[in-house]
Amino acid sequence: MPEYQKVSSYSRSVDSYTFWLLLLGFASFGPIALSIFKPTLPWIEKSFNVAVDTVQLAPTFSILAATIPTFIAGRFADTLGRRPLMLLGGYLYLLSSILCAVAGDIWTLIIGRIAQSMSGTVGMVVVRSMVLDVYGRERSTAVFGYLSFAATFFVLMTPIVGGLIIEWRDWRATFLLTALLGGVLSLFSTLFLPETLHKHTAGSAADNAPIDGKQLFRAPEFLGYVIPLGLHFGCSYALFTAGTYILVDKMDRPAYDFGFWFFLVASGVIAGVLLSYRISKLLGNSLTIFTGTVIAFIGGIGSLILLPREDLTPLMMFGPAILSGIGGGMIMPGSQSGAVGVNPAKAGTASGLVSFAQYVFAAIFSHAAVNLTSQINISLAWISIFGTGLALLFGILPVIYAPDYPGAKKTEVVEPRY
Repeated sequence: MPEYQKVSSYSRSVDSYTFWLLLLGFASFGPIALSIFKPTLPWIEKSFNVAVDTVQLAPTFSILAATIPTFIAGRFADTLGRRPLMLLGGYLYLLSSILCAVAGDIWTLIIGRIAQSMSGTVGMVVVRSMVLDVYGRERSTAVFGYLSFAATFFVLMTPIVGGLIIEWRDWRATFLLTALLGGVLSLFSTLFLPETLHKHTAGSAADNAPIDGKQLFRAPEFLGYVIPLGLHFGCSYALFTAGTYILVDKMDRPAYDFGFWFFLVASGVIAGVLLSYRISKLLGNSLTIFTGTVIAFIGGIGSLILLPREDLTPLMMFGPAILSGIGGGMIMPGSQSGAVGVNPAKAGTASGLVSFAQYVFAAIFSHAAVNLTSQINISLAWISIFGTGLALLFGILPVIYAPDYPGAKKTEVVEPRY
């Protein structure tokens, strides 16, 4: 397996605040676009005078479309380099945001939102590869923790910012804000973003490395990293989709209550990310991930017990979700670094598959949350226990096949095994 250079052996550009901010920007601009878009839906419905089902096509299609670049971006990032894909994603994000802002009808907006979602996915896929290139597998878990913390914080704040912008101007102004973000990222990337894929990275080891996802999925530890992370993302998105309906229709609560409870759930994710950084130093990456799946599963049990109750309250619904969020936050950094580190020569391909799993589970679970049964709260209960339970089963795989906890027997690997 090729030895990766440390930060000091790169140009100063990768050890600068500018490089860090670019990584953070590209890791965040996809989630930011999604979370700031959600509050605009009622205003878009009124603006274009269309049915709510038609408006809902925008988030639905954008999630499905986001799975497409997960295959393409990772593959090209491993062959053409990281920088060209980043620049493409940044400029496409800028142009698609402008298209959404000036859309004259709902279908133009849907097309723009699909392009915006796809470009955001490109950024997230390539960022994981760049982190591994620069920091190596040992340090990348901590870096992913920092990025996950910051990205989650931005996701927390953007619905609030979006609401204020709508009150101040209108829904189009939210897309102008994302266009500004895309423009700044594109400009600074053009000027300062270095290429982190070097010849030694894609050299002889890459010749023996897996070419496609089928071979990566033969690695049990890869499944143990990707599946729990994707399932947690899917469960979170199901709650994000179904939560407002349950609060308004079943509990007769004002819609803005969801913002408060979603803030608490996302705060639980942030707490889990911070906790994983401490625990991974003591237990190692594999046991930290497994511990996160156990905590998330306990939250899933709580959801199964409380969500079907007739006297359901917001605390009953979101309390277990907060606990699952803590567990999910513990899963995130280690799973990302572990997945791209199974075979560093194909980090881009692996990163694409991580995003693919997240979006597929998000699409399936969010659709099931409103269609599985006639009562959305019961549908969400079954999704929660299924998702967290399956994540627990897959979460044991890194402990078995990639043990890094104190006292674990290490296996020396000279060449890529997969």
